[in-house]
Amino acid sequence: MLKEWVDLSPYWNVLEAASELRDNQKRGFASSRYWNDKGHFIGLLGEMVYAIKTGQEINLDLIIYGDGGIDFRDVDVKSSPYWRSPYLLIPVGKPMRVNNYVLVGIDIPNKRGYIIGWATKEDILVAERVNFGYGESYRLTSNQLRTGLPYL
Repeated sequence: MLKEWVDLSPYWNVLEAASELRDNQKRGFASSRYWNDKGHFIGLLGEMVYAIKTGQEINLDLIIYGDGGIDFRDVDVKSSPYWRSPYLLIPVGKPMRVNNYVLVGIDIPNKRGYIIGWATKEDILVAERVNFGYGESYRLTSNQLRTGLPYL
């Protein structure tokens, strides 16, 4: 399937500033899990791609306890800077408060992103379990994801 890249350069500085505010707010929280050093920024970039593709608005509000795993109505967006060989990773045991998980690939050097695919909660619960040193997670490869976007 052809990648439909979204240009993120018009939003880059705003999202980077918002992510720094989130990083500062969350620093030291026991729930903070950083699989890369720009986790909030990469997450916001992915949410922006999803927002643009669906005609919705991204929420940049600072919420002390986070968004609870709900980025959009019944959707949690997961973002990966490893867009050439991405995985959708959901920690085992983490509350799953939505029915749809969308994976977005982020190409940082070129300031762009694209929707890789999506999975339902049921897809995830039967996925392979892996542990990359941060605890056990469900893993779906890009080939295991549904194409397009969830119909909501």
